[in-house]
Formats: sequence, structure tokens, C-alpha cells
Amino acid sequence: MNDDELHPIRIIVADRGHVWVCRCPDPTGAVFWLTVTHARTIGNWGTTKGLGELYDGPTSSTQLHAIVPEKIIPVRAIIDTFIVREDKWANHLSLPSDGRKKRSNSSKASALD
Repeated sequence: MNDDELHPIRIIVADRGHVWVCRCPDPTGAVFWLTVTHARTIGNWGTTKGLGELYDGPTSSTQLHAIVPEKIIPVRAIIDTFIVREDKWANHLSLPSDGRKKRSNSSKASALD
């Protein structure tokens, strides 16, 4: 288990309509910036009973954007956060083994490789 997996999975609601599900340390100790890992924007909650319904995992209508290995969020932007069920969300936050999205074999090599 790496250090990232020690942090619980939380949903973070921020200003300007941003909502993420990610691994996150306790945000109460953060002063200016909060570093989260395995972050995915929740593009559409897909709920009928509000955001809290996602405590038990995404619904069949929930839309999750691509995973970001590490994200830094300004603490001043955070409106709400709550821990969700690890067993229902962990598979949705898995990274490829090298931490990047896998390319198909037909892709051209980029200048960053």
C-alpha cells in the first residue's frame, strides 16, 4: 500500500461548480493548498436524492471525467467535503501501474517520452 492509499476517498465540492472524488487527507489542517490524488471530476452526479447519494458509490447515471494523478486545490475554494465508501469507489480511482493513461500501440511517440 502506498501513501496515497492511506488517505480516505472523499467527495470535495468547491466554488464555481467543481465537484471531485479523490483520495484526500483531512482538509481541516490545510492552510492555503490541499494536495489530493487519484482525482476525478464528477461531471454529472446522476442522483435523484442529492450529492449525498454518492456516498454509496456512483450511480449508473454518474459521469466521471478522466483521472488526474495529483491535483492541488486552493483551500479557500472548498465549500464541502465528505468521506465516501472505500469499497464502492476504489475501483473508479485506480491509476495505470505507471501513473499515466496507457496509449494504444498505434499511437505515435510523443516528444515527452
